[in-house]
Amino acid sequence: MFIFPICFVSLVIITFYISANKFEEYNTLLSGRLWLNRLGIERWGIHVLGQKIAFNTFSNGVVSNNYDFIDSSYFQMLLVNGWLFFGIILILFTQVCREAIKQKIYFYQ
Repeated sequence: MFIFPICFVSLVIITFYISANKFEEYNTLLSGRLWLNRLGIERWGIHVLGQKIAFNTFSNGVVSNNYDFIDSSYFQMLLVNGWLFFGIILILFTQVCREAIKQKIYFYQ
């Protein structure tokens, strides 16, 4: 029922609060994605209503030297749309899950 907030909190803990050795281990396992999350927070910060961010991704089909695309929807939504919108979305997703469980609506066999 609380899977979305639990996943976000887990990702924050792994990204910011574990030892450097464990961070590097998980970051390597995830192809540098954790480092990109951390870089995004440090570079742009988190704002109430978000901000316009032009991510550096590919240039003519080749990865740019300044690649900084954040592919974690949690962190990207937080940076681009702001913590207010992000909080509302987490609450709504949790409510949808709660209602689905209450009505026994399951999507597996």
